[in-house]
Amino acid sequence: MKLSNLEVGQRYARALFEVASKNKQQEDILQELVGISQVYQEIPNLGVVLTSNELALSDKQAILDLIKKNASSLMQNFLQMLFDYRRLEDFTAIMHAYTVLYDKKSGVGHVKVQTALALSNEQQQALKQALKKRFNLQQVSLQIQVVPEILGGLIIQFNNVIIDGSVQKKLQQISRVLLQD
Repeated sequence: MKLSNLEVGQRYARALFEVASKNKQQEDILQELVGISQVYQEIPNLGVVLTSNELALSDKQAILDLIKKNASSLMQNFLQMLFDYRRLEDFTAIMHAYTVLYDKKSGVGHVKVQTALALSNEQQQALKQALKKRFNLQQVSLQIQVVPEILGGLIIQFNNVIIDGSVQKKLQQISRVLLQD
């Protein structure tokens, strides 16, 4: 049974995170993953090329050697393992899964916020403090989207939790109650 891209990413990321943790290199490895992912963004088919049979093995190894040239020994070994097991196509999924593990361990939360109007810096800081307390986080990164249709209030999404405090939602609830009778 073939594993999904997500499952592969989670397994390899967990293994890399455990080794990086033992060596106290979690943040350094994250930075290296981010740097390598930029190469993947610049060359969108890189993973496919390195796992397909279109190029000779020696040519693919030469490309990989260029990618891992300035990497730490841990990252060099990890990339070589991905190459050997033909998993370089899953690199982006691995990087995302590693980031999730790192953020969870570090107490970082990425929160999506929808609001009817742009928030001032003071409002953003107050919201960050409230979210830190509510979700027991060390640091909060806000992704704010202005959506005039919600009329007012906020819709907050963090992991699998959605807090809908929008005026639009309140009006819908009132309308449902009034129309029931």
